[in-house]
Amino acid sequence: MSMNDNLEEKIIGLESRLAFAEDTIAGLNAIVADQNKEIQSIGIYCRELKNKIDELSESGGSAGLGAEERPPHY
Repeated sequence: MSMNDNLEEKIIGLESRLAFAEDTIAGLNAIVADQNKEIQSIGIYCRELKNKIDELSESGGSAGLGAEERPPHY
């Protein structure tokens, strides 16, 4: 095996590893993008939930009942 053949074999090996690494990076990038969308969605949900809790707290937690009304189970 000549020096050129050995060098060519090393280059082919490096190109193969580079292609694998690029594929792995692309896959990880897709996962991170999906997670980012999910995190944003959870953030929106949490803000909406906090707003609803704040509204209930401001109204005394009556959830639409009059202050003197009893729930139906009494």
